[in-house]
Amino acid sequence: MYRKFNINDTVKVKLTDYGKECLRKDYDDFLERGRRLVEDKEYVPFEFRLPEEDKEGYSEWQLWVLMEKFGRHTGWGFADLPFETTILLKECDLR
Repeated sequence: MYRKFNINDTVKVKLTDYGKECLRKDYDDFLERGRRLVEDKEYVPFEFRLPEEDKEGYSEWQLWVLMEKFGRHTGWGFADLPFETTILLKECDLR
C-alpha cells in the first residue's frame, strides 16, 4: 500500500563526509559569485555552518531542499553518496 508524502515535509538523513564537503563547496562557490557581484565594495559573507545534527547524527531537511542540494551528487554507480541511504520520515507526515 502506498501512502502520500509531500516534498515540503521534513526528512532526516545522516550526511556523509562527502555530503558535508559538497555543502562546503557550494558555500565557497556562492561566496565567489558574491565577490564578483560586489567587486568594488567590502563584502562580508555570512558564516558557513553545517546543519545541526541530533544525538544519532541525523540532520533535518525539507525533502525538496535535500533533492536540490544533493540531487546531482546521487545516482546509479556513484562511489560516494552525500548521505546514508536510510531516510527517516515522520509518521504523522504520511497520509
